[in-house]
Amino acid sequence: RLIDIYFTHQHHSCLVDFLFYHLSQETSCHGRGLMMQVTTHSHLLSSNEIEDMVQGLPMIEHSHVTWHLLQQFETELDFTNNISPSFQRQGDQSHDSLLIINCESGHLDGDLIACARYKVSDERARL
Repeated sequence: RLIDIYFTHQHHSCLVDFLFYHLSQETSCHGRGLMMQVTTHSHLLSSNEIEDMVQGLPMIEHSHVTWHLLQQFETELDFTNNISPSFQRQGDQSHDSLLIINCESGHLDGDLIACARYKVSDERARL
C-alpha cells in the first residue's frame, strides 16, 4: 500500500514524472509557481539529462530553462544576479520557467543550500 502511494500517487518514479505532475496541477501554482527542493543520492544532472528532461515537460519552453551548479558562484551577489532573470517577466507576459540549481555534496554544504533557498525565495517574493 505505501509503495503504491509513493510511486503511483506521489509520482516519485523519476524526476520528469514528478515535475510534470506538479507543473500540471493548476491549483498547486496559485500564480506564483512552485518551489521544490529535491534531494537525491544520485549523480548531478548533466546538460544532456536536463535537455532530455525538458523534452518531457511540454509546458516549459526550452529557452526558459536555466541551470547552475551552486558551487560555481563566488559570492551571494553573484548567485542572486545569475538567478534573477529566471524570475523576471517579459513585458506584460509571464511565462513558465524552470530554474535548476545542482549542488554537489549537499550533505557537506547544508548552510550553502539554506542560503541559496533563502535567496531563491527572496527573488520569488519580488514577483
